[in-house]
Amino acid sequence: MSEQIPISIFNWGPCVVKLKVKDDFKKLLLDEGKKNNEDYTTKLAGILDKETGYSPASKNKILPFLSQYLGVYDQAYQRYVNKPYEKMPEYVLSALWINYQRPNDLTHHMITMVNYRL
Repeated sequence: MSEQIPISIFNWGPCVVKLKVKDDFKKLLLDEGKKNNEDYTTKLAGILDKETGYSPASKNKILPFLSQYLGVYDQAYQRYVNKPYEKMPEYVLSALWINYQRPNDLTHHMITMVNYRL
């Protein structure tokens, strides 16, 4: 996992970062998502047929990959504000889910710190 993650930073409003999820991470998210048993459709704002939560074991597999992307965001944010962190932020993974969105499915506008599209 020593490859660089290329990003784009948009200098307007909040720090918005565009990046592409690497294929090995995408595969892990999809493979682990197939194992999900917890239905999240009542916990989320979208109107989708299938939204499921990852198990603690799956989260543990995903976290090292996700941490890389959060680290990239941290670096981008510091460049965006042109100031290093006085104290590095700490992230809490309170929930992790996968949405199986199809064309024309409706999701409400939501504010999320991290939003990945596969």
